[in-house]
Amino acid sequence: MKKTGLIFDVDGTLCDSTDVMKLAWNEILDKAPYKHVTMTREFISQYMGKPMDDWARAVLPGTPIELSYPIMEQCCEQEYVEIKRIGTQLYPGVYEAFKELSEKYHLYILSNCGGGYIELVMQCAGIEQYVDSHLCYGDTNLDKPENIKLLVKREELTECAYVGDTARDEESCKEAGVPFIYATYGFGEVKDAAYQINEMKELKDVAERLFADLH
Repeated sequence: MKKTGLIFDVDGTLCDSTDVMKLAWNEILDKAPYKHVTMTREFISQYMGKPMDDWARAVLPGTPIELSYPIMEQCCEQEYVEIKRIGTQLYPGVYEAFKELSEKYHLYILSNCGGGYIELVMQCAGIEQYVDSHLCYGDTNLDKPENIKLLVKREELTECAYVGDTARDEESCKEAGVPFIYATYGFGEVKDAAYQINEMKELKDVAERLFADLH
């Protein structure tokens, strides 16, 4: 029996948490006893979607990873506190798209974020009832290609596509053997993407074209 899925990235695809992340992370980092960078939109945009190891090395340069990680965890915990307090900036049409797409596809969310973040974004967007399942780095300690493979196998998907916004997302899809849909409004830049959307409301038509092309 055919089971078709759409898998979504989070930051740069469903929401932009840059402002709340700056607020939360700078609060924690300014108390840290180690040299650190100051969170800016430009800095955050460079690292969105990358594994936590990359974040730790960039945010706390020169600090051993075993010392960086507890501080990174505090940063994430404070970010979650702020999201609960003030929310996150959702891109237009997320709720409407999930509601419509769920009538035809199984929907999933998969990101390189820490555990608990996806749940908060789903709550902010009001889309929990439309999402079949989700997976992240914080759940498995695996990078995005491995998590895509794991999700596809676990959910027994016969065909699927991943919606993301960075070149790393595209590379992850190639490694996992999954078609990629480029969200042009996000943080990254992907050249010559075969399938792309400029806003969420375009996804239904693009997904239909992609899956038709697979047959």
